[in-house]
Amino acid sequence: MNNICKLKESGEFESDTLTFEDIQGMILEDKKYGKLVPVNGVITYAIINRTSDMPENLITKAINLSLSAWGFEIPVKFKRISGIDEAMITYQFTNQEDDPNLTKPTLAYAYYPIVSKELRPIIVINDSYPWTIHGNPISMHEIDPDHYPPNTPAKGNTIDLDQVLRHENGHKLGLPHTMTRDNIMFGNYGFMSEHLQEQDIRRMQAKYGKRNILSKMYTALIAWYKVYSDQL
Repeated sequence: MNNICKLKESGEFESDTLTFEDIQGMILEDKKYGKLVPVNGVITYAIINRTSDMPENLITKAINLSLSAWGFEIPVKFKRISGIDEAMITYQFTNQEDDPNLTKPTLAYAYYPIVSKELRPIIVINDSYPWTIHGNPISMHEIDPDHYPPNTPAKGNTIDLDQVLRHENGHKLGLPHTMTRDNIMFGNYGFMSEHLQEQDIRRMQAKYGKRNILSKMYTALIAWYKVYSDQL
């Protein structure tokens, strides 16, 4: 299991620029965590429940955005199904009182593919935090209506759901954390990138292969995706 944290933390990080040998060493280490094996090129997923912070359509959109980011890079399709028991990935919102794994700084956690069949699909999101699809501050009335009136000028920070799920989907597909910040697989939300970076992509493609797509079309598609995601 692995998780990401909300707060920025001090500490030493590896250089943001790694050599070819550094990346190859990471790829070799990544093999220890396994991979989800698509069935006919498809990895299925199910949404168990939703958070009260967001309407169902935005939760679905955030999950689709997070999966599409990886799907652009590897030859795998992601398909939503209704059968939770048959899903290869499941998404569930839970609060800290009901899940001992959700310590206060933990935003979400996922199990690697090498764990037991029962645990393998699980991605849990900490519903104690305020979630949005953009991660920007919103009115405190929306976050805590019992203590803030509708016209309050106060705003509070929110957590970007699709950004966090890009990270957790990376774990689910078999990537551990990187020690280089400004990558999606960095383990600290405060220093984690919004989108996949070259290191993230190369590590994942070493497991699943590279999607065959024309370079001009790929460049245009990724540019559109980032703009669309950031404008939500």
